Amino acid sequence: MLKPTRREVSLSFLISLCSLALPIRARADHDNNILSGPFGRGEVPYEVDFEGGIYYDVWYDEYKALRRSQNTYGGCELFLTPKNHTMFNQSSIIVRDTEPSLTRLTDRIVAGLSTQEQKAQELFDFVTTAIRFESIDHPKKPHEILIDRKGDCTEKSTLLASLLEQVDIPYCLLYFNPELSEIGHANVGIPGNFSGRSCTMFEYQGVTYTIVEIAIPGSIGSSTIPMNLLELATTRNISYIQLPGEQIVDFKTEQPLDCYNP
Repeated sequence: MLKPTRREVSLSFLISLCSLALPIRARADHDNNILSGPFGRGEVPYEVDFEGGIYYDVWYDEYKALRRSQNTYGGCELFLTPKNHTMFNQSSIIVRDTEPSLTRLTDRIVAGLSTQEQKAQELFDFVTTAIRFESIDHPKKPHEILIDRKGDCTEKSTLLASLLEQVDIPYCLLYFNPELSEIGHANVGIPGNFSGRSCTMFEYQGVTYTIVEIAIPGSIGSSTIPMNLLELATTRNISYIQLPGEQIVDFKTEQPLDCYNP
């Protein structure tokens, strides 16, 4: 069983790896090295092992559906900010609820847990520890992230949102400073009874969310989040917010961004 690799990097470097304006057309095709053999013939599932006996298994027909984005929200791939900066629409590749392979994975992760907060924390722990933080130059889909076991803040947020979908936990996507590529960042907001700093909690459309800092492991809303990271990922620095399957909206003005069609 392979264990996720940890690398000692500064938080400022982690954040600098989170690009929110990524080349959509340049998706890596890593399918060829796994489609041959029994998996490609639909005889056995493809399995990826993680710590603690957790594993991700996907059958060929499920893999094809994920590869073709049949289970995602879809929609506009890029949005245009008021500063004419293109932003990738994370929601477009988030896998919606009841996708079989991700549902099996989440069932294993949250087994024995009862509350929404417990399940959200366990899913967050999985994403922050099982997926190595590494810069990615193009958006990856959730199943690709699990197979490759690596991704930056955009990929980790996309994966966490897709796992939350499978257990019917509400969430929102958060975008920080997307016009500034050197400090652009992405996170997820989750409603619930989490004990965190007030600067990581905010209200949107009558719902109180806690910012889930996807770059580092820990308790959701934890007071142990380093201050240099809190300086970036606080409510005052949220640039845009997005509910599942909806448009990206300016957090302060609530004006939706326009779809960009190059």
